Amino acid sequence: MRKVLFIALSVLLVIFVTSCALFEKPPLLKTITVDGDLSDWGDYIYTDPSDDSKPSGNEIYKAGIIFDEKNLYIAGEIKTEVEDTVLGPIPKFLPTILVDLSGTNGASALKDENGKETLKIENGNIDLVFLFGFLSVYKEGEFVLLTDNGQIDGKPLYKIESKTTDDGKTRFEISVPLDKIGVTDPNTLKARAVVILVGGEQEPIIPDYAPNQGFEKADGKYTLPITIKKMIENPKK
Repeated sequence: MRKVLFIALSVLLVIFVTSCALFEKPPLLKTITVDGDLSDWGDYIYTDPSDDSKPSGNEIYKAGIIFDEKNLYIAGEIKTEVEDTVLGPIPKFLPTILVDLSGTNGASALKDENGKETLKIENGNIDLVFLFGFLSVYKEGEFVLLTDNGQIDGKPLYKIESKTTDDGKTRFEISVPLDKIGVTDPNTLKARAVVILVGGEQEPIIPDYAPNQGFEKADGKYTLPITIKKMIENPKK
């Protein structure tokens, strides 16, 4: 009897220790190689419908957000029309990425240069924004470029790599150290993101969202501010 009891207690002790060890690890331990190749994302990449853009021809194919104990990773695969300008060909639409991180105090909305709200997250805040090819973090009431001096000419504190496929798609990956964006405990972190293709001059034209929002318009034209209702999330609820 004593032997059986001893064995049972030993098994319970092993289970308890193992459970504690797992609890101490961040909920996701997927380290990504930032090289513009999305193959190592596995099931953590979201696949968007490939024919749902409005206007058509400007698609988000994939998007993802994940983290390990040191870095946050963001990825996407897009394709957009190109316009010929005096400066040469440029994309007609650019990706804008909004990130909401648990445990941090982000902005209630993204605003334009006149202080007008443009993008908001329903039941969330904006902690990071990727806009016009630059990553900014919300600090002390404003968005600051994530560079060593907070200016556009500074050294980026994040890594970004991209590749263009033979069929004209652009794949990109971004990694940013968690300690640079206010995350102190990855064990309790939840990360959400939305990728948006944005263009237009007088009024925004948005041909595609990832994930889809459920309020997409046939002409891609929207009245500001736009409230994001759905996001890619890890760990999943």
